[in-house]
Amino acid sequence: MTAREHAATIQPGSGVKWRALELAAFERHPGILRVLDPSGKYGKRGGGSNRALLLAAPFMLLAFALYVGPIWGLATVMEWRFGQADSDPAVVIPAAGIIFLVTLPFLVLSAVVWWRRGRTPDRFLDYQAGIALFIGGLTVVLATARAIRGDVPAWPLWVLPILAVTIVGGVFFVALLRARRAVRATVPAAKGQARVGAVEPLKAVREQVERLPAPEREAIQQDLLGALDDLERREVIKPAEAEWARGAELGKLALRMSQPRKPSRTTAD
Repeated sequence: MTAREHAATIQPGSGVKWRALELAAFERHPGILRVLDPSGKYGKRGGGSNRALLLAAPFMLLAFALYVGPIWGLATVMEWRFGQADSDPAVVIPAAGIIFLVTLPFLVLSAVVWWRRGRTPDRFLDYQAGIALFIGGLTVVLATARAIRGDVPAWPLWVLPILAVTIVGGVFFVALLRARRAVRATVPAAKGQARVGAVEPLKAVREQVERLPAPEREAIQQDLLGALDDLERREVIKPAEAEWARGAELGKLALRMSQPRKPSRTTAD
């Protein structure tokens, strides 16, 4: 749902929830949504149907399988698994390599999407990168040892995808760690500083918005302006209030509308 679509659902006299309108404009950027709406109060707009959830279930299961792929690959090369007898290294080493080869594009895609969406901290991705790094590294060691001991032909070719997942996971893990530290650095050192205006409000949001490509920022801005024009035209908000809202920076609409000004019937959040 875009900001214009959200604005179209607001009827005169019902009041504008500025936070919900702002979040609708950032619908395609979950990283920014998590910073703007950490409580998830406005996280569900429009509501998904049970049918949509059922249709998405197979893709969710596939994503989960790829997410834990390195664990599956490690279990494949382990010499003693749940009391079972040792399996043939010439079979399990290639099998593990194929598992990691399938997992690699999913890991790269996760990293690229995270980068393009603003590089915000994400605990889910932390675990994904950590699994790829540490489980992948352990699998490289075990697979190499078994391959050498079992004289597996062309074993380096099968270990290569495992090593690739480990390296990509390591780079991704470090990038996620740096992003988390950068966000923590934006938190005020003391709450008293905010009272005297020493710390800029929503600094983390501003930094995330600035990371968006210029065309994307312009599209979001135009979406918000179009929503404000619609609200003003249908007399949901007054012209003075619309003009005040148009002066808000991206990511700071709700903050601006909560600042002291002439009384109105709209709500600040």
